[in-house]
Amino acid sequence: MATRELAVTKERRYIVRIELYGLPGSEKADRKIYDELHEEMEKEGFERTVVLNDVEKKLPPAEYRTVTNNEAEDDADLEDVMARAKKAAKEAHPHYRIGVWLYSLGRYYNLEKA
Repeated sequence: MATRELAVTKERRYIVRIELYGLPGSEKADRKIYDELHEEMEKEGFERTVVLNDVEKKLPPAEYRTVTNNEAEDDADLEDVMARAKKAAKEAHPHYRIGVWLYSLGRYYNLEKA
């Protein structure tokens, strides 16, 4: 009987923060660009909410989260998350800054209900 090797997967949780700069400056135009960013981030598997004590809450502005579950090494997985965030940001606006953090524990305070 042949043995099967099982792939080892590892769940990782990430927080991503994106700042767009060089925006038109009007509230309506800026909001439209951020709305496009939110749509593109969602397409790439990022969320803007978190469930705390069975209640869905909004993350702070410009913050997203995602969970991966694959065989990649930590650095490669981090680069994949960054690449997906960059792809989404680039679709929304040409000027952006991004931070990506891998986390195991976190706390939020005073978030709005989604």
